[in-house]
Amino acid sequence: MDYNDLKITCNEYFQSLPFPIVDFNNKKFFFDQREFGGSNVIYRARHITNKNNTPHETLSELSFIPKDKLDKIKEFGRVNKPHEAMFYGSLNHSTACAEAVTKGNKFQNTDSTMLTVGIWEFEKPLKLVQIPHSEKHFKKFYEEVGFKSEKIQLEHIKESNEELRKKIGNDFNFEKLMFFADHFAKWDIKHSYEYKLSNYFADRVLGRIPEFPIDEETDGIIYPSVALSYQEKNIVLKPNVVENKLKFIGAMQILFVKTNEGAQFIPIQQKIKVDSEGKFLWQ
Repeated sequence: MDYNDLKITCNEYFQSLPFPIVDFNNKKFFFDQREFGGSNVIYRARHITNKNNTPHETLSELSFIPKDKLDKIKEFGRVNKPHEAMFYGSLNHSTACAEAVTKGNKFQNTDSTMLTVGIWEFEKPLKLVQIPHSEKHFKKFYEEVGFKSEKIQLEHIKESNEELRKKIGNDFNFEKLMFFADHFAKWDIKHSYEYKLSNYFADRVLGRIPEFPIDEETDGIIYPSVALSYQEKNIVLKPNVVENKLKFIGAMQILFVKTNEGAQFIPIQQKIKVDSEGKFLWQ
């Protein structure tokens, strides 16, 4: 279905949608991160593809795709359409790396690879819409992989979702939200068009559908990481939020190694700064 046709259909069926808000006030340790003295940060990784494993040279290569290169975005992502830039990040470097080297939750490289990771510090509070865990896809995933997470279990998700249901106060609205949560959580993606429904929800959240204006501007969406088996969080932000509310503080070079137990993400270089022209000062 053409995306514009999908919007028309969804507008008809979803006259109202609940948007659970994470009131990110940027107080220290809000995301329970310890690496920077309690400062709240976001990590974004890019796969190093050159034969010499040379890290990316400039900050612009790590951030969101600039306007003059939007033609390189040819497919739908989870929260972006073709030729549309968004800033995808994670709350730790391992999750960011896993997101960069996986596709449909399957590791693209069977041995090892290198990545460049940028780190941005939040300078201002943000208004984020939270996507709840999908019980359906969480259960399906862990049944297929055959192991149990030590960090989060299905009963935890059910308890959290039941609290959210009570907070929303309307079972039908809750079920509509979970419909889109299922699409955010899909892990066996085979075609980019499968992201169209998560994009529709994002367009509603970000006020991009004129028929459904929003009362207050939203900065982005926080959702469970598919690549990290739903155990960690990702945040996707609008480019202007990165420019106005975040500050770049350093870069890392990471070696990813796949093991029988899972994966290791080994720092090779850390705390790399940029010069006045935005070029990294790699060792």
